[in-house]
Formats: sequence, C-alpha cells, structure tokens
Amino acid sequence: LTFYVGPALAFSVEERDVQAGLAAMAGVLFYRSRFEIYLELSPRLMLAGGREAVASAGVGFRFYP
Repeated sequence: LTFYVGPALAFSVEERDVQAGLAAMAGVLFYRSRFEIYLELSPRLMLAGGREAVASAGVGFRFYP
C-alpha cells in the first residue's frame, strides 16, 4: 500500500459559473504488477467565483499495458 498527501489547485466550470480555489489530495493506492487500485479524498475551498467548501472522493483503477 502507498499513502499520499499533497496540495493542489482546484478549477470548476459549470455552464457559465467559473470557480477557482485551493485543494488537498489524500489517498491510498495498491499497485500490483500492471494494475493500480486507488481511493482518494479531495477537500476543496473555492475562493474565486463564490466562496464554497466542497469535498469529493474517488475510487478507481488503472491498467498499465
């Protein structure tokens, strides 16, 4: 298992609403041979285009040929 944490920039465009702000990425991934499975959390603080705090999460996999 590999754990990671780091800063990020956030950018969102929904119809005519554009937002930008700061984010953080935290997650864990499992890498075996050519497959990667991950779980990721990303809290975001949007500062431009409206102030809003948003949290998102993701689960996924990658295959490296």
